[in-house]
Amino acid sequence: KELFKHYNLRALSNHPIKVDGITQYKMGDLSDENFLTDSLKGCDILLHAAAITNAFDPQLKNVNILYTSNLVNAAKKAKIKKFIYVSSENVTYGCKDPYTWSKGEAERIIIKVFPEALIIRPSIIFGRGDKRYLSIFTKAIKTWPIIPVFSAKDSSLQPVYIDDLVRIILNGLRKNKKGIYTVVGAEPLSFEKIGKIIQ
Repeated sequence: KELFKHYNLRALSNHPIKVDGITQYKMGDLSDENFLTDSLKGCDILLHAAAITNAFDPQLKNVNILYTSNLVNAAKKAKIKKFIYVSSENVTYGCKDPYTWSKGEAERIIIKVFPEALIIRPSIIFGRGDKRYLSIFTKAIKTWPIIPVFSAKDSSLQPVYIDDLVRIILNGLRKNKKGIYTVVGAEPLSFEKIGKIIQ
């Protein structure tokens, strides 16, 4: 909702979406550079958050890298002034998996054409509309009598609340920030502590 207060939003998607506050929708083939270019006309800022997160999805490379390349080219043609990309903290930590690799490649593609881009690498995001990660953990806690959790020190999470992430992006726009920023929650939380908070 914070974004709606400051900007008129236009959503691009390959499937119907309904989000309160977004009044303009463009639905089509996200691999089609012509569709992307036409859809971006009249826009000044582009926030790219689309991605496949399943490292084993056969479309991972197409969506996370090739689609991003097409979007970058379309943004250049549409004379986008500011490019913002939601990447992943995994890139910061150098994780060796296909998903992390695809996000890193996407970053490089963006920076090559938009050197003034703002790239955000968030940790696990939670909040309204979340259907993965903490949402799954929450449902498990409320459904099962016993939940196995990791006890190792390295198994903690530092999730970031969606509204906090939006505020960071807004501040970045106001201050015309560029570069790469890793964004995490206020403190590391063990799975045990997260479970107690949810309960």
